[in-house]
Amino acid sequence: MARSYTPRPRPEGIRRFAPGAVPRQCRALQSAVRDLPREMDHDLLPRIATLQPPVESYLDSFWKVLDMMLLLGGAAIGLAIIGIYGVVAFSVSRRTREMGIRMALGTTRRDIVVSVIASGVRPILWGVQTTRTHGRPKRRRQPASGAQLIWAWNLA
Repeated sequence: MARSYTPRPRPEGIRRFAPGAVPRQCRALQSAVRDLPREMDHDLLPRIATLQPPVESYLDSFWKVLDMMLLLGGAAIGLAIIGIYGVVAFSVSRRTREMGIRMALGTTRRDIVVSVIASGVRPILWGVQTTRTHGRPKRRRQPASGAQLIWAWNLA
């Protein structure tokens, strides 16, 4: 069942402002918030800012990590393809005499190609099945209660 997004109507009195723009009504509040820590302690220098710079910094590091993962994943896939090619080429080189004899006895080119592909796919399927059965991480049981969370808070 497809769902569609319909925006909620904005409540009365709530307006959007351009980023960085401070409406006239907020300027008095902004200066009061800025002056309050100074009144309490003259050595404090409060810095009022938006969350945009830290979020952008976080996203920059996230994209760097993602780019690195894509690069390493591409390299892994490339190495896997080269390895598969090597296995198939090795198996074909070992079976050249057999293929020659089969061709001399009348086997079609299609049958030889199918046997080469089958000999290359067999180890791939074996590896995929082994990875699926033995390569899964073991799931750890979650605690029945929030005991770990409470213990962590007691340390602080």
